[in-house]
Amino acid sequence: MDNLHESSALSQLAPSQQDTSAVSLKQLARDPVAQLALIVLSSLAIYTFAFVQPYSLLKWWATPLTTLAKMSKFETRAGATYILAIAALFLLYWFATRITLAHPRAELLTLIVGGALAFNVVMLFLYPVDAADIFDYIALGRLQSVHSANPYYQVAGEFKDDPLVKYSAWSFSHTSYGPAWEMVSATATRFTGADVKTNVLTFKLISVLGYALTALVIALILKGRAPERLQYGVLLFLWNPLVIYTTAGNGHNDQLMVLFMVLGFYLMLRGHFTLAAMAETMGVLIKFIPILLIPVIVIAALKRLEDWKARASFLFITAGACWFLILAFFLPYWRGGDILDTSRKTSLFTTSLPTLLKVTLAPSIGEATAEAFASRVALAFLGIWILRELWLLWHRRAEQVDDAPELESYLRASVSILLFYLLVTVLWFQEWYVIWPLALVALLPDGILTRGTLLLAYAAMWKMPLFEFIFFRDTLPPVEYREWRLTPATLGLPWLYFVYHFVRAKIFRKPIGPLSVPLQPSASLEG
Repeated sequence: MDNLHESSALSQLAPSQQDTSAVSLKQLARDPVAQLALIVLSSLAIYTFAFVQPYSLLKWWATPLTTLAKMSKFETRAGATYILAIAALFLLYWFATRITLAHPRAELLTLIVGGALAFNVVMLFLYPVDAADIFDYIALGRLQSVHSANPYYQVAGEFKDDPLVKYSAWSFSHTSYGPAWEMVSATATRFTGADVKTNVLTFKLISVLGYALTALVIALILKGRAPERLQYGVLLFLWNPLVIYTTAGNGHNDQLMVLFMVLGFYLMLRGHFTLAAMAETMGVLIKFIPILLIPVIVIAALKRLEDWKARASFLFITAGACWFLILAFFLPYWRGGDILDTSRKTSLFTTSLPTLLKVTLAPSIGEATAEAFASRVALAFLGIWILRELWLLWHRRAEQVDDAPELESYLRASVSILLFYLLVTVLWFQEWYVIWPLALVALLPDGILTRGTLLLAYAAMWKMPLFEFIFFRDTLPPVEYREWRLTPATLGLPWLYFVYHFVRAKIFRKPIGPLSVPLQPSASLEG
């Protein structure tokens, strides 16, 4: 009888326990930590099985100048896998940004950093499938450290006995990078020997170091200025699939340049304007892009200083300090002549509006004239856009926070300049260039510029599959045929996105909301 009562009691408790379990599962599903953990595991599986396993550095290292398409023998399935994997990674990444926006909790930061670490460790072992730039870094570094040659006047192809020259896609071109980067390359190759895997992993680790330090600077800025967005900003940069793919995956040196670009804004916020300009100059000494943002730093300083005497003093000291940096890094390489080989850099065109202009005009006015005209038009439009942004900054009402210059207006101007360059005036567009504005929009609240930059990152990663698997496969048609398909297909979505918002704001006079949307309504910005 007692057993009967116990059995009855247990049967009454069972539904209650089931209800409790169901509630626990629902609570777990709604927990942002659990949601992010699931995204980490899902993303890690995609990076591992869609990229690293089939295209492993450990498997393919002995094959020079190969690509994902060549490795897969241009199989349609390989192209479809790449496209679906990138789409899935960006979708998971988008969900992660929404989670951190909705739940800005401190405990998420550990998971964000841990997830980024896992993604990068796995992607270090991807063969650089999307660009041979890392092999050019190695060849030019060895040109200095092994052959005691000068990368601004000599080319890696002169040293045919070097076992790594065959991996370089630009072995008969002088370096396109600044002397600071060439010093890094020379130093790295001095210790790596001639082993391909060791060299590739070394240069990837240099890129990942720049990526990690950039995230640290982003965190420091947000901790002081917008702590409620710290987790969101760090995740926006660290987890972006394009950033991971082009950094740990392909080892581009843009990450080191971006570190100095973001460091310049950190120093600007602390009122160290000369040091901020010097940080941007250090970025220029890796790749020239930060030169576009130095005027923004200068405007911030001039608005902060009280009179023209102080402004003149700042300009004199800052110009002197920046020129000293430039001379100090270039002098060891200087042998006279055009050290930067500028003529070659203005004749490289792909996937851009100037490219479409060039291929349209070339049949009637000649290739050389069309190249010169397109590059000059692009430079003129870029100059006009930069002057526009500087004019708006100068006439914007000064806003100070704890005696530091207001950040978001300078960031928006900088992102606007970089996006205009990439979408309108760049001559030679590649997907890893999108890292530049991505590092800055990570400091902004969610809004039009942020979402447009993320859309550009996603669209840019379509360039390779469009070229290799969809349009041209193993053939290379005439350049005009190629560019009129590749350029709109790659950049069309970002063009439409920004034109749509411009038309709504300027023509139909409809409010489109702010360029960035802070978490707290009381701190909202004007559009």
